[in-house]
Amino acid sequence: MTLPNKNMQWFIFLLLICGVACSHTGSKCCDYNQIFRGQWDDFYLRGLACIEQADFHQALTDFQASLERRPPSRQFDRRMVRTYGMHYMDYFPNREAGFIYYLQHQYEKALKYLERSIQSEPSAKAYYYRNQVLKKMQTSYSHPVLALSEPCVTTNNHCEIWQSSREIQIQGMAYDQQLIEKITIQDHPIFIGDGAKHIDFSKRLFLDEGNHDIRVQATNIGGTIIQKQIILHVDQTGPSISIEKSTQPDTINIYAQDVSEQLELSIDQKQILSVNKPILRYSLKWPSDKSEFFVCVSDRCKNQTCANVDHSQLFHEPQLSGLIAENKIIFQPDVDLAKIHAISDSITIVFDQGDPITIFDTQIRISGKISASRPIASVMINDTQIPIQAGKHIYFSRRICLDVGQNKAYVLAKTFSGYCQRAVIQVYRKIPSVLKLENRYGLSLHPFNVNGKEQDNWGNSLLKFTDETEQANFELAGSFERNFLKALHEKHRFRINYRGQSERKETGSIPFQGSLLGDAYVSKYGLEISARIIDNRTSAVLGIKDVYRENKGNIEIQKMAKELSEKIHQSFPLIRGKIISKIENGYRFESKDISPNVSWPILVYKKPSDSDTIITGNGSITPGNHLNRPGMIVMDDGKVQCGDWMISR
Repeated sequence: MTLPNKNMQWFIFLLLICGVACSHTGSKCCDYNQIFRGQWDDFYLRGLACIEQADFHQALTDFQASLERRPPSRQFDRRMVRTYGMHYMDYFPNREAGFIYYLQHQYEKALKYLERSIQSEPSAKAYYYRNQVLKKMQTSYSHPVLALSEPCVTTNNHCEIWQSSREIQIQGMAYDQQLIEKITIQDHPIFIGDGAKHIDFSKRLFLDEGNHDIRVQATNIGGTIIQKQIILHVDQTGPSISIEKSTQPDTINIYAQDVSEQLELSIDQKQILSVNKPILRYSLKWPSDKSEFFVCVSDRCKNQTCANVDHSQLFHEPQLSGLIAENKIIFQPDVDLAKIHAISDSITIVFDQGDPITIFDTQIRISGKISASRPIASVMINDTQIPIQAGKHIYFSRRICLDVGQNKAYVLAKTFSGYCQRAVIQVYRKIPSVLKLENRYGLSLHPFNVNGKEQDNWGNSLLKFTDETEQANFELAGSFERNFLKALHEKHRFRINYRGQSERKETGSIPFQGSLLGDAYVSKYGLEISARIIDNRTSAVLGIKDVYRENKGNIEIQKMAKELSEKIHQSFPLIRGKIISKIENGYRFESKDISPNVSWPILVYKKPSDSDTIITGNGSITPGNHLNRPGMIVMDDGKVQCGDWMISR
């Protein structure tokens, strides 16, 4: 056998050395465009590059080498691990190893590493592939359990509720022996994390007046769905009242009508009659010693319409004829009765409220009386027809929603002959001081890093692009940022500064309490984006949330952005509560909202019924109050009294 010449021997020797160096000294077996220093972070980054190049064996070797070069107490996955100086990186060797085993269909090993990663540092990517592994390994099927605690305790699969408020709080629990993967309300997912056996959930909805079929669903890892149904009736219209003279002497007939089909009549604050019907009828003999009655009718939602009924208005001919329309009051002097009877139709609409009105709420209750020369056939309040019993004297009440700024509330009444009249009042809605932009928590949204590289304020890499793929990655991250910013703005929760631009110029000089930093990791297998909120005063990380999508050729950036925004808002909700007691180190408050797991700034204020809120102090909420349990606040300045209100910034 002829041995290779010396040149060939040297060549083979160099190849062997290169192979050894790939695992231990860092030759470019998997090129990751950095100088290899043989440190733990070098092995980890090269392992990621090996995954991209489908060199899975080398990637697993590098991840193991990376862990071995870490101190024994730090051989686990962790975000924001310091590499050197002020440089940090997210570090997930166990997760990435589990991902490789998933790609290789080694599901037992994949589950082992993914669970290890979740235990040390939960991430959306680890949860996603953990769930995929469990689906592949599933051999038995279970049935999830779903129970609601608010707005009703569901012993059956549905419940029915009537209420006047547009706001509804849905709370409950879902359980499955294997895993609850998803909970949805009205087909909209509640981003609860990424799967667990037992999940407590809470969601606040704002719905329009009308009937709503709300479906709450829980889905387990095997795709089995359980559903609860809430039939919700939002009724913001009070019963209409019609009061007419009876054919009997000195007797009046009272009629009331309402869609809730439960009516309760009281006269001079004494309960007279209750019916479970849409129409209430009652006849009253007028006592000789009374000149007026105060009549009120309530429905099952506690909406109430009241009427001051004057004897002279019903039983005597008027000596003064008035027309109130479009809020212009025209009084006519006494005229011949024959001329009055000659007027075929007239309608008078009088509001109980003044004009114009300025309020600091999202709704206003308008009420009043309609009088006509002939029976009124129909009444509309802001394009909504209200049920009435035909008559010449109709009393109404209804809540209407308001936009910020100028609004119009109008009532349109029509007789059977077709004659109609319209009256309008102007309502100005202002934002309460505690909810104004300058009092919100300020976040500076910084450009996201892309695969470890920083962007400038124009979305360009601070380093030169190495190829078209890297440039495309930065463009993808930029698209996500724009959609993410839009999703944050839609919630009106934070005061946002993005790339040096504030929402409004007048708030640009107000300090921002936190910074929102993010990282986008783009690979051929998927897109992972994480965002963290940093306290600008202490530099503490207040929270980290992330989203992940597998790359199947159609990553929906807009949905990812909304999901990340939802996760952040769930972690830092707008908390409102009432201060109920003083304790040694602060004050207790009651609220249906869950506090964040970190200290968060709050405002204490007084809430007058007919004017703007008055801010009386600043403080912070302590973390950890649970559903329906009192929380605690600590004050920085100001005066606090029991009965005051608090709201998180």
